[in-house]
Amino acid sequence: MGTLMQEDYQDKRLVVYRDENYHRSWVSAEASRKIVESLSSEERKEKRFEVLDAEGLKTWIEKRLEKKDAYGSCIVFSQDMVPEVLAPDHSPSIILRTYLDAGGRIVWIGEIPFYYKGRRFKEVANLTSEEIEKNKDKIFVEWGPAGVFSILGLNVEFNYSPTSKVEITRKGRKWGLRKENRWYGTRPIVKSGRATKVLAQSSAKRYRPPELIRPEEKQPPILTNLAAILSLVYTIITIILGILTGFSSFYTITTGFELPLALLTFFLGSMFVGILVHRMWRRFRKKRYANAWVDNFNDNFPSSGFVRIWDYIIYDVDEGMLEDLLALSTYNL
Repeated sequence: MGTLMQEDYQDKRLVVYRDENYHRSWVSAEASRKIVESLSSEERKEKRFEVLDAEGLKTWIEKRLEKKDAYGSCIVFSQDMVPEVLAPDHSPSIILRTYLDAGGRIVWIGEIPFYYKGRRFKEVANLTSEEIEKNKDKIFVEWGPAGVFSILGLNVEFNYSPTSKVEITRKGRKWGLRKENRWYGTRPIVKSGRATKVLAQSSAKRYRPPELIRPEEKQPPILTNLAAILSLVYTIITIILGILTGFSSFYTITTGFELPLALLTFFLGSMFVGILVHRMWRRFRKKRYANAWVDNFNDNFPSSGFVRIWDYIIYDVDEGMLEDLLALSTYNL
């Protein structure tokens, strides 16, 4: 474990975080144990991960930053509460973000990244749920969506009851995800305009409890959409008539020939129909959300960044899932 301050582990390129003095949220103790045992197995050989606790991981990251060799290294979090020693607040100046900026890779599972900050509480892993509830203010702090937004600059969607499993994208298959290991994603992000690579995605078809639906969303959208379409049609027709009149006059003046009105109308009408169909398709198509993704923070290191997978409550993991996790964690390293 990372509590043994040895130089040999500080130079390891692959590490997995686990600390029984910090709590978990959506990742069960059994799932966390299996992940750690699998990644740290001697059978992994050159892909073997070193197990570090919170203090050991902080020292390891400081070593990477000092030696400027974060690129090519990876941290897998087997617990989904960030320990306070790595994130005293949810600002982008925390050491984990500095590690990402320097070209490091972080793999995160379970709860929304940085939704909770874990406080050190001796042997919290051995407490009952009642004891945790009684001492929760001493065990963790809830940052909510502000954590991932402040640290990573990403917005989260709350998918309470997904209707289908995620779709593995071409990029996801390249990174090692397989369709047989799909899941029901519940905490996707809205894809940013930056270097976010979507590895698995789902549509916007989801359920939200009535109390969380805003008043304006309860109104039938058909009249609003119809008015928007009619307004769009009117605007495009007006523009086309203006272009038609101007171009016809210009052509007649410069050439002395009158442009056949039917031919001009055909071409401009085709353009009108194409624009209208495209706008309607964009308005009514299902929006896609990213359930597994990679967000890069340094263009000089294209395979680095924050990697997200399994955005749901994880009670257990099987061998196939563990192999996917290993593939994501070691891709291009």
